[in-house]
Amino acid sequence: MNPTSRRTFLTTAAALPFASNLLAAPKTQPLLPRIFVSAHRGGAGFPDNTPELIESSVKLGVSAAELDVTVSTDNRLFLFHPYHWSPDKPGEIVDIGPTWTKKDLDKWGRITLRGLPWSKVKEVRYSVRVGDKVFADQRIHLAEEVFGPFKGKINFHIDPEGLMEPFYEAFDRHQNHSQILMQFGAYRYLANFRARQPKMIAQCKAPGVSYYPDGKLDTAGQMKALRQAIKESKAIGANMLVMQDITAEKLELCHRAKLAAVPRASFVNVTGGDAFLKEGIDALFGDAPKKMLKSIEAILGAKYLPQRGESVADLFSVTT
Repeated sequence: MNPTSRRTFLTTAAALPFASNLLAAPKTQPLLPRIFVSAHRGGAGFPDNTPELIESSVKLGVSAAELDVTVSTDNRLFLFHPYHWSPDKPGEIVDIGPTWTKKDLDKWGRITLRGLPWSKVKEVRYSVRVGDKVFADQRIHLAEEVFGPFKGKINFHIDPEGLMEPFYEAFDRHQNHSQILMQFGAYRYLANFRARQPKMIAQCKAPGVSYYPDGKLDTAGQMKALRQAIKESKAIGANMLVMQDITAEKLELCHRAKLAAVPRASFVNVTGGDAFLKEGIDALFGDAPKKMLKSIEAILGAKYLPQRGESVADLFSVTT
């Protein structure tokens, strides 16, 4: 995703009942009648990538909580999304303590914490604005702090910074393979990951497919980019495409290609409330997890809601 794009309070959903043959595995059963709902970093209300935020996703009953995982120079996995330093913007860093200055920002003006040992990362404290509330004295959490305690409770939708050996070690150690849905922005990473972890679900974002908060129709350029992304995805055996919105036309295009369409839409850029219940399935993918679940039930029925404790492998009926 473009680093300048807003990523606060995002949600992801995949319309599973409409797709088939999504995995390259030799044996799979038909997909269950579910809408896969992944609350982006847990959904609104808590700082990103924290156990408290994941716990809120468990209570909501969504399929997965999205995490941003990176690695320290001494190979410790930790949870952190690059923030902009902007005291007035929701979801951005308000303060990161006296030892951090603006010379430490990357070329997009973000705080990334890359290139540091864990001994330095664990000392970082920051304040972040979530909605109208500022959460002070936040620390960085290790991936271990959620992989273990939340095993069997919720799936993890992970957006990694490239491919890292510690990922494989952590998955093997905690045996969370059936609960992991990996997301890659580069096809070479997806292909390499699937070769290394064939039993895990992986997907790729569709470049060039953007979300329009004012409801504009798709442009010819967007559809051209989506068709190219589908072509490249099929070439490497991908099973899903992530995009930043969903329409009937995009959904149909993906499903004809035997790919699940996974839209991502920003909570802060849409109009919520009863509009989602009136506008139909194309509109239900755009709000916070709680309203998304309400819309799914109202439009499609309760049988399409996620089931608590159901793993990614269960949702995709993987039998190998």
